[in-house]
Amino acid sequence: MRSYGDDSQDKIIFEKILISIPRKYDVIVTTIKQTKDLTTLPMTKLIESLAVYEQRSTRHDNDTIENFF
Repeated sequence: MRSYGDDSQDKIIFEKILISIPRKYDVIVTTIKQTKDLTTLPMTKLIESLAVYEQRSTRHDNDTIENFF
C-alpha cells in the first residue's frame, strides 16, 4: 500500500507514539498534532522535535538564579 502512496500506517504509528509519551510532554504533543501533517512528517523530525523539547525543558529545570550570575 505504501508503494501506492498510502501512508496511513505511518500516521497510526505516530499516533501511538504520541499517545504513549509521558504527560510532561503534553505541550509538545499538542503542538505537533496541531502544526504538523502526520501523514508527511518523517519519523526523524518527530524524534528531533521531542528531543529538542526535552533538552529545553531539562535546561530550564536546571536554571536557577545562581546560574544567571
